Amino acid sequence: MSYHSNCFDIGKQELRGYTGNGPATSETILSVRVLGLNNPQNLMATETKGAVCCVNYEPPGIFGCKESCSITIEVCYLDSTSSSCVKTFTSNVLPAGYGETHFGSPIGNLSNPVIIHIPTWSGRSRYRVTAYADGNFQNIIGQLVVQPNPRDIAPDELHAVTHHASMAYFRTGASLSTDYKIFQCQADPSLHQTCNEQGLVVCKDPYYGVACSQQCSIFPVQGAFRGTCIQGVGPICQTGWTGQHCSIPDLCSNNPCQNSGHCVTDSTVPAYGYRCECSRGWTGRLCDQIDACSFHSCNHGNCTNDNTETHGYRCQCRSGWTGDVCDVDFNECQFPGTCSDRGTCRNLAGSFSCNCEAGWSGKTCDTSLCPTGYIGANCTTITSCENNGFKVQGPTGIICQCPYGWAGARCEIDEDECASANACQNNGTCINRPGSFICACQSGWRGHRCEADIDECVANPCMHGNCSNSDGSYQCTCENGWMGIHCETDVDECEHTVCQNNGTCINFAGNFHCKCPDGYGGGLCEYDIDECANVTCLNFGVCVDGVNEFTCQCPQGYTGKLCEVDIDECLSNPCVHGTCSDEVAQYNCHCQQGWSGVNCDKDVDECDFSPCENGGNCTNNPGSYSCACVLGFVGTGCEINIDDCSSSPCMNNATCVDQINDFTCLCFGQFTGKQCNVYNFCAYNPCDHGKCVVTDKTPKCLCDSGWEGVSCQYDIDECAQGSPCSDGKTCVNTAGSYECDSCNATYCGVNGTCSIQNSVPTCTCGHGWTGEDCSREDFCVGNPCSSHLECVNTLDGYMCHHHHDKDLCVAMPCENGGSCEFHAHYTPPSYECHCSDGWTGTTCTTDIDECSTSPCASDHVCVNTAGGYACVKHANKRSALENDHGIVTLEVDSVIQKSDVGDLHDLLTSLTCGNGCGSPDCSVEILSYSVQSRFSTSTFTVLGKCGGDVINQEAMYEVLDKTFRTIEKPRNHQPCQQTQTSTRIQGQHNIKFNSSIGNLSNPIIFQVKQWTMFSAFTVKAFEDKTQTRTIGMFDVFPYLSKADTSQSTARFHEKRSVQDHRTHASLHVRFQVYESNCSPDPASNKVCDSNGHLMCAPHYYGLQCNKRCIPTQNGYCDNSGNLVCNSSYYGLHCNKQCITPPSHGHCDSNGTLRCDTSYYGLHCDKQCITPPSHGYCDSYGTLRCDQSYYGLHCDKQCITPPSHGRCDSNGTLRCDPSYYGLHCDKQCITPPSHGHCNSNGRLRCDMSYYGLHCDKQCVTPPSHGHCDSNGTLRCDPSYYGLHCDKQCITPPSHGHCESNGTLRCDMSYYGLHCDKQCVNPPSHGHCDSNGTLRCDTSYYGLHCDKQCITPPSHGRCDSNGTLRCDPSYYGLHCDKQCVTPPSHGHCDSNGTLKCDTSYYGLHCDKQCITPPSHGHCDSNGRLRCDMSYYGLHCDKQCVTPPSHGHCDSNGTLRCDMSYYGLYCDKQCITPPSSNGTLHCDPPFEGLNCNHSGSATPPQVSGCLAHSCLNRGTCTYIANTYRCQCPFEYTGTNCEILNVCAYSPCRHGQCATTASGFHCNCEPGWTGFTCETDINECLRSVCSSGQTCVNNFGSYTCLSCEHTICQNNGTCIYQDHAPVCKCGRGWTGPDCSIPDSCLDNPCGHYRRCEAFPDGYYCHYVDNICSLSPCKNGGSCRQNGHGFICECSIGYKGEICDEIDPCSSQPCLNGATCTYDTNTYTCTCAKGWIGRTCNEVDYCASTPCNNNGVCVNGKGDYTCVCPVGFQGRDCMKKDFCFNNPCYTGTTCISSATTYECICPPDMTGAHCNNTKDKCNPSPCLNHALCETVGEAVVCYCLGGWDGEICGNDINECEVNPCPTQLSCVNYPGGFSCTEQTRRSPRFRLGSVTQIQGGTQVNVSSLLTKENIFSIKQRIEDIVNVRLCTTQESSVQLLGLNSDVSFGMSTIEILVLCGSDVIDSSRVSRELQDFV
Repeated sequence: MSYHSNCFDIGKQELRGYTGNGPATSETILSVRVLGLNNPQNLMATETKGAVCCVNYEPPGIFGCKESCSITIEVCYLDSTSSSCVKTFTSNVLPAGYGETHFGSPIGNLSNPVIIHIPTWSGRSRYRVTAYADGNFQNIIGQLVVQPNPRDIAPDELHAVTHHASMAYFRTGASLSTDYKIFQCQADPSLHQTCNEQGLVVCKDPYYGVACSQQCSIFPVQGAFRGTCIQGVGPICQTGWTGQHCSIPDLCSNNPCQNSGHCVTDSTVPAYGYRCECSRGWTGRLCDQIDACSFHSCNHGNCTNDNTETHGYRCQCRSGWTGDVCDVDFNECQFPGTCSDRGTCRNLAGSFSCNCEAGWSGKTCDTSLCPTGYIGANCTTITSCENNGFKVQGPTGIICQCPYGWAGARCEIDEDECASANACQNNGTCINRPGSFICACQSGWRGHRCEADIDECVANPCMHGNCSNSDGSYQCTCENGWMGIHCETDVDECEHTVCQNNGTCINFAGNFHCKCPDGYGGGLCEYDIDECANVTCLNFGVCVDGVNEFTCQCPQGYTGKLCEVDIDECLSNPCVHGTCSDEVAQYNCHCQQGWSGVNCDKDVDECDFSPCENGGNCTNNPGSYSCACVLGFVGTGCEINIDDCSSSPCMNNATCVDQINDFTCLCFGQFTGKQCNVYNFCAYNPCDHGKCVVTDKTPKCLCDSGWEGVSCQYDIDECAQGSPCSDGKTCVNTAGSYECDSCNATYCGVNGTCSIQNSVPTCTCGHGWTGEDCSREDFCVGNPCSSHLECVNTLDGYMCHHHHDKDLCVAMPCENGGSCEFHAHYTPPSYECHCSDGWTGTTCTTDIDECSTSPCASDHVCVNTAGGYACVKHANKRSALENDHGIVTLEVDSVIQKSDVGDLHDLLTSLTCGNGCGSPDCSVEILSYSVQSRFSTSTFTVLGKCGGDVINQEAMYEVLDKTFRTIEKPRNHQPCQQTQTSTRIQGQHNIKFNSSIGNLSNPIIFQVKQWTMFSAFTVKAFEDKTQTRTIGMFDVFPYLSKADTSQSTARFHEKRSVQDHRTHASLHVRFQVYESNCSPDPASNKVCDSNGHLMCAPHYYGLQCNKRCIPTQNGYCDNSGNLVCNSSYYGLHCNKQCITPPSHGHCDSNGTLRCDTSYYGLHCDKQCITPPSHGYCDSYGTLRCDQSYYGLHCDKQCITPPSHGRCDSNGTLRCDPSYYGLHCDKQCITPPSHGHCNSNGRLRCDMSYYGLHCDKQCVTPPSHGHCDSNGTLRCDPSYYGLHCDKQCITPPSHGHCESNGTLRCDMSYYGLHCDKQCVNPPSHGHCDSNGTLRCDTSYYGLHCDKQCITPPSHGRCDSNGTLRCDPSYYGLHCDKQCVTPPSHGHCDSNGTLKCDTSYYGLHCDKQCITPPSHGHCDSNGRLRCDMSYYGLHCDKQCVTPPSHGHCDSNGTLRCDMSYYGLYCDKQCITPPSSNGTLHCDPPFEGLNCNHSGSATPPQVSGCLAHSCLNRGTCTYIANTYRCQCPFEYTGTNCEILNVCAYSPCRHGQCATTASGFHCNCEPGWTGFTCETDINECLRSVCSSGQTCVNNFGSYTCLSCEHTICQNNGTCIYQDHAPVCKCGRGWTGPDCSIPDSCLDNPCGHYRRCEAFPDGYYCHYVDNICSLSPCKNGGSCRQNGHGFICECSIGYKGEICDEIDPCSSQPCLNGATCTYDTNTYTCTCAKGWIGRTCNEVDYCASTPCNNNGVCVNGKGDYTCVCPVGFQGRDCMKKDFCFNNPCYTGTTCISSATTYECICPPDMTGAHCNNTKDKCNPSPCLNHALCETVGEAVVCYCLGGWDGEICGNDINECEVNPCPTQLSCVNYPGGFSCTEQTRRSPRFRLGSVTQIQGGTQVNVSSLLTKENIFSIKQRIEDIVNVRLCTTQESSVQLLGLNSDVSFGMSTIEILVLCGSDVIDSSRVSRELQDFV
């Protein structure tokens, strides 16, 4: 495959620099190149054995290790926060190498250099290179850690500088060397740029080009893609295809151009699509013809190739030349007429010139210099007339006869018709136009001369009145209250209307209103308002009316505006042991429990009421009593039975039943005994008729008399063993016994029947007889006594006895749901039945016929049912009855639950079978049932049967009243059993009720005595408070047969469309029906709440609900019935305003009453001595509410908080931001006296004040708080809150308790309750990067509202104004002493709080994971401040240092001499040194000597945990210790690394130094580890004739005479030197050394050198000289390494592995890789499949805009996202979001969408009503105007009609002068001579001209008659040329020759819209002529 493109590297093209305008995506690129590893001793370091040899893990020898180490290279990146690798790059295991290894690219499978992408570079970012041995990551050969300088970061790779870094690993002596460079890669995503793997900016796929501005997309052609996209390069097309999308066939691919012609694709070339650019000498479409013109020249002409010519070409000469080669001049002057008769011709070379006479010019002297239309010497002769004038012969020559409206010699002057006074009528304005005029009419007129009146009333101009038209005008008759021409001005009635009694007149549109002063009313404020009409004086007061006022004359005992104030007799505190309640002219004492009497001063002897239950002994006490309980009971009244089962005494799964001081075990299974601990073998009762006993753990049956058998299962036949009966009686065997039958005929007489019962003969008497032998008459037959009496027979009659001791209701005599009431005190006792609705009678068995009262509406039929009735609505019978076997469909206007279907079935059965069936076998079957919840309806299909036959449908319709649609439940039409009414509320069209409707709580709770399926409720809405004008009455039938069991599980039901048929008002209700144990007591003002709990009725409160809340002018009733006063008012009736506060209260700045300390209550008259139920008194006597309660009396619980508050997790009321107060009803706009509002609108108390209203001063603090030196309240440890009354046991939502109980806020939260989040910090604070509140310089405190001017008790202000705590103190207020430190801190010897490792902060509650802005975490997790910053949070910069510190040149804080600490605020006094400077004891270091360093720790007595370091063993000796160190360490504590222990010096002595070690080499050796032999032979040490031979560490002077070659070696001379040539297995200068290199132990990269005791591996310059490649592979040197080019079938580094890829199984340019037993093909782009043999049609990502490509057979399919369409998802679907107006059609195009609008709509979205004047329906250039829905056309002069389509015949008014005749034409007229006859004309010659046809007419044509000739020509065209369509003739020009009486016209002829060729027109017209 070939590609037509420039050849270049198709990798990603680099874009140098950042050139975008958008935000760049910046990455830091670190490029690390590993250069080499030098491991001279072949050592590796392990964790357990130190430095050992790589192969055998043994310590090295004198020369190191013999075996070299295999190598694995790891490069890792470490960021500033972690010591572990963030990114790791690892090579595979490399072959063993000896000595120095130089790495090329790659290193095994690791690319070299390693490119690391780092999103964010910090100053502590670094990289690490590690060489591991044997592939074990625990065995380290060498390691290098490099921290690049951030200043080395270059802006891009081009400017990056390479830096070198190397390091020797101290444990092995191996050194690693690297190069690195670091630069930025800045890519702009908006310009489609990205960073590639090499860190270079490249185009993001699929973009390419210099600016990444081109997007590559390949379009499929004929189901296949003809190219591919290469990232950064763009489209690469297949052979034969071209174009941006490879979709255009490349017609030049086969180069059709011959003779070296160049093919160029050109779509403009028809049929072919390409053109050939021929080489010189060739021409033709394919360059296949000889181009003779290329070799010849036509001098003054154009050359054209022509094979018919002799020379193969011909010349086409330009004008003025002739000849074969156009070289002969052509003499134009030889032809007459070349110049006109006004000039003389002169020939020129290739041309000519004309010399013109005076007055003429032009090329041929044919142009006159006279003005247009004139000729002659003086330019006086007329040649043409303008504006359709025609030439005539005058007395002096040719003159122009001008048409109407024109004048002048050539008709060139327009006549001003407007000069005539009567040109326009009715004051119309005349406007002159060329050759005519128009009239601009006055309003109300129209027409050519403004002669027609316009009916203006059509447009309805009168805004508030009626319109009447008149000539040229119209008139508006205004409605009352309006005036003006269009009735648009409101009449100000207030100018003439006087409102009485100083009323203010207010005018408004069309009317006026009198705003009356207070006290007056009426339309004109004419009467005084009776204020008493709407005022009720309370407590029988009498109202007296005044002007805008009223007075209540109060009865004795009351006062106040409404007589609402009762005299408080309780002021004297008469109640000794009780609470006083004021009443009218008296008081009432509510005694405490145990007291009685008028003044609660008498002790109640509770023992008189026997309060001690269960036999307890009562003892009376003052105000109380006590009970001494008997065994088994406890409790105040001995009411609690001690649970004897609590100890679980019953065993073996038995059930324990508690008893009094005892228990009973109900045993399970086969156990028995008191505690069910005895196994009962008889538990399963194996004996049928006997008793089971156990003998020796064996069960045995003791049979009852008459039974036998093992299980007593056999009956004994006593009669078979001899008759046991005497007296002749017959023995009859029975089960377990026998009977002797003694019945005879006379035993019971004739009135009874004898039978044996229980072995006794018994008489059963007949009706009317009684007695043992049935011999007495039964007078009680028929129950002659009343039901409450008992009948007893006597000898001669009966007696009726009373049941004094019998409850007659036990027998449940009341039926049908009636309730029975027993009257035991009646004489005689009796009972009474209270019947359910619909039933009556003594026992409620009589059904009430409700239909007798006609309760149903007129369109319903009443059907009586058992216990009720039903109103059946009439419905139309279906038009056509189907043969559906009597099935009837019913629809009920409610959702019927499944559980209620049975009740409905009973109703339908009653309706059907009770109305005409007449058979007991009657039934109704419900066939189907469905619910339509949306419409709140249920549908049933039913089938009726009578006597077994199906009731036909017609009869069912008759029975159920023609198929009723709705079944309405019975209405009792009696007063509601329960009624609740709201106060009047403001109405609106659609009102939604909340939790209250006026004063009516919502939901509304009703207690129903008995619920049935037909129970219902009614909601009525009235317009007036008298409830006479009804808006709607809504009957709601739940259709529930029974209530749900509880409120929590009750279902919710909804009714949405219950409508009142009279007003069509609708209601939406939601209700529950559930059982409740709550019994309301309306008489006591008690109702049940929504939870079924008894509560006070609305507006009632108090323990007995006997207090009623009446809202006053300055107060309102809350949901609990309490009177709540408006702002600044207080008192029981809210009639006191806080101007003169009561004795124990004061008014704050808002006028709100605030109680003094220890007082509370509405009048501040309650002192906190006996607090309310949910409150307590603090140490000041102030009322404090219990947790989750709030309010003035602590009577509100935080479950439903007030409007501007919320409940926290503890149930405590928390106010919303900017609100405060007990009810969160105060907003911080005008704060109280000692408070202020911060920037968030939150109330902050002034210094030394605290409390909800900032009305508490810290002089005597609360119990768990104290006042600091500023008078600020500080809470004791573990307490918090505004009053320090909260203890940190259950902390708030965003806080936690530390180990000492102190409340600590979670990260980013602050405040007393940790309820503030650091988003909008207070004025003097800011949020750090963790969201923690930090105070600005010199400010401190929880809200940063304290400034360090007067610091707290244990703190001071430094030079920056920052609060510093005294030694041993800490905390925001320096109020914490380091005695019990927080969880992550400890106290040092000075008592100063020190944080544990990795923690920091004032409370050591911050962990160094996400450090603050100017700090970082070290490897131990400790917070370290960045350069020049210091402080606990690293938030202080060393610009203005603290008192005892200074800033060094780096901006780092340094403490002055003798000072230390984070703020240099600690002075070193104990222990002092010579200059007072703090010196840390080894190994400790740091500002506070609290960090362990590397120095020797203090020597203390005994072996401590860290006495001996580095695996040293500690031995305790005589009050001290001694460390036995490992071989590589020394020192007192094994703290010194002894590198010499590893014997690093190969040929020398090792000596330790401060920096490591030093080797003193032996003679003949040098190098860092004495590893290099000195070549002494270089110094010519041998004498003449001897050859110097260098040895290891020495040299030898040799010659063959003196040379002894051992081990059969032979001495030879090489280069004039004696050399021993050794035999196999030996080496050395004298062949005395065994050849240990024989098996090449140094591998492929090194040369082996044998030693007497081993071998040494050397690097060689040319490794290929060692022949490392196997299996015929050829070696090629590569730097310091080599590359083996393997033979076919082999691979591997040295060609020692079989290569399965050698057979090239991967096709189409794929890459083959070998893995274990198989190969893997990595396909080239465009191919898929195991061997890459299938075309990947999705490879070019043809699906655009995130479309999903799916490969198919021979093609692909794009699944497009929403908003796109087309084969490649390229086409935007602009219609996807339905942009067009509803009902219109949207059509998506390539770039936008089009809405196809209906005829009456327009606009881009078809959302505008179409302009009826666009296009204009008005003809002849008339003006179109829309007036309302009508269109009005304003015609120009000469036209008339609705759309100006009628021509006005101006000649009717004879506008021409008397000597001229008027000729009318469309839109105008002309005046001609009267004597002139209409010319007769005929067509003359017809000539074809350019662009049309010229016709000669044999007469003069004027404007009047030209239309006749035009019509004549059209007639000819219609007959001859255009027979199927309408033809038209357009006039192009007219010229009249007066002298010859002829005219010439130029025409254009059209057939339909097509122009007819002028040649055809000429031919047809010529034929006609």
